[in-house]
Amino acid sequence: MAGTGSANTPLYEEFDFHKAGEESIDIAPAVGGVVFYESIFSPVLTMTLTITDSGKNSNMPGNDAGDPFYTSLKPTGGESVSFVISNAAKQRISVPVNKFKLNQIANAEVNNSIQAYTMRFYTGDFYDNNQLHVDRVYKNQTYNNIVGNIVSDVLQSEEEYYSDSTPSQVAAYYGSRRKPFTVIFDLASKSEFEDLSGAGFVFYRTRRGYHFKSLKVLQEQNHVAHYVKTDTLPTVYDEGGTSVDFTILSMTILRNADVEQGTLFGTYNAENKAINPYLGSLERSNGVWEPDPAATPTLGLDEFEINEDIQNILGEGRQYTALSNAGPGLKFDSKALSEVTNSTYNWAVQSTFAYNEAFNQIINITVPSNLDLYAGDVILVDIPKTGCQTELDQTLSGKYLIMDLCHFFTANRAFTSLRIGRGTYGRQESN
Repeated sequence: MAGTGSANTPLYEEFDFHKAGEESIDIAPAVGGVVFYESIFSPVLTMTLTITDSGKNSNMPGNDAGDPFYTSLKPTGGESVSFVISNAAKQRISVPVNKFKLNQIANAEVNNSIQAYTMRFYTGDFYDNNQLHVDRVYKNQTYNNIVGNIVSDVLQSEEEYYSDSTPSQVAAYYGSRRKPFTVIFDLASKSEFEDLSGAGFVFYRTRRGYHFKSLKVLQEQNHVAHYVKTDTLPTVYDEGGTSVDFTILSMTILRNADVEQGTLFGTYNAENKAINPYLGSLERSNGVWEPDPAATPTLGLDEFEINEDIQNILGEGRQYTALSNAGPGLKFDSKALSEVTNSTYNWAVQSTFAYNEAFNQIINITVPSNLDLYAGDVILVDIPKTGCQTELDQTLSGKYLIMDLCHFFTANRAFTSLRIGRGTYGRQESN
């Protein structure tokens, strides 16, 4: 049960390996590293353990020969781990037995009688999703509720479920015997609020539970932490300066704009068309769609805009098609749609735009271990001007949404890596 740790290193308070029908085994002495990962694009949590073991620290019952864990445990997949890890800030990650299941052992090496390998674990819903199907028809329900019903009734999950307080549109939906996550991702791409705004939802899981959220709502959150990039790392706490816990250790700008992707998916302009099965024609429904800068949520100071350089290379944009409900000889009317069936014309272009615009700028930062951060949180980042620590870079500084999050633990340090994104430049004054 006891692990290792000091004031400046992670502490493995508990790290047990569980195999059905056998006594749990303390593997803390052999754990060389832990990577804990969550993302707003994934409904599954993943964890990777790096094991380094010579057998000398094995305390397995009956293991008088001092065999390494790998040899003695004979893992075959499906086993679980339970653990409690704390950092220097006294924050904890606590995982009970059977939450994470062993999926794979990889990268095994033997050098000087030492075994080194990685053990990759997924949360149990990864396996449940591959065995279950959504059979029923959901009528006159909001998409928020449909997703919640799938989580509780089909996946039979006891995890908390969080969705936007503003209900999504009411519609009918048939699962068609598809896997639960396949159905939910389809619902996410088609969801919008009742007033036809907020298209572009994401479904993901964090240590808090499952989330079905609009990108618009995620971007409108208050920030939960404030990080500052400095050239010199503070070593002591200074009430008038930057806390050592909220200093950016490293930063890489991964991407700023992707015109190819934007034009391919219709981020800048697109067109809805309908196939009339009676006339055999392809009809324009409501002209070319272009984003409204004033109505586009962004974490940056600047409004979203399509500059002249991009306009010069745009064609007609992507075409989204759907089957017209017009009868023989009737002119297509995009408003004449079933009251209980979600319309392609309401969500197709808008959701595609939201998914691309929200992450036009992507940065990777590494910060001291902070177990109070979750994928889907908003943080405030302040970056000084190059060569000047007294003035902020007003272009790069500002709010960012945490897209992906990795908590790293090694024998002598703990840190958190964040992939953060937003749509436009600038630090909002309200920050």
